[in-house]
Amino acid sequence: DPNHADILSTASGDRTVRIWDTRTSTNTQTIRTNGENINICWSPDSHTIAVGNKEDLISLIDTRKFKTLKTTKFPFEVNELSWNKKGDLFFLSTGQGTLEVMKYPEMSRVHSLTGHTGNCYCLDFDPTGRYFAAGSADA
Repeated sequence: DPNHADILSTASGDRTVRIWDTRTSTNTQTIRTNGENINICWSPDSHTIAVGNKEDLISLIDTRKFKTLKTTKFPFEVNELSWNKKGDLFFLSTGQGTLEVMKYPEMSRVHSLTGHTGNCYCLDFDPTGRYFAAGSADA
């Protein structure tokens, strides 16, 4: 959780997202999802967790009610996901070598950035949120 260093979330192949309190090593919440989860991230305001599964389905989970708010199926391989620092854009790295920039919460495409010839596997923002980097199979 970006606002609480002692709260951790995990995505699991058993179709769950779990919230943990690291001070007590306790699983405080378990949220069922639609598939085998492979990636996860918190929104900057800590109110939402995005989790992606092997079928390229992204679920947005409300962290106050522990319920799925929205689920979106993407027609491409999704490898990593992240919000920008402001929380109004949602980024996806893809199996086509692109970074897809989505308007949040609508999840409508704003930009498609092509920067690699191989799969983009990871992305991350610098601490200021001004720059981001992507890692790819061709790098």
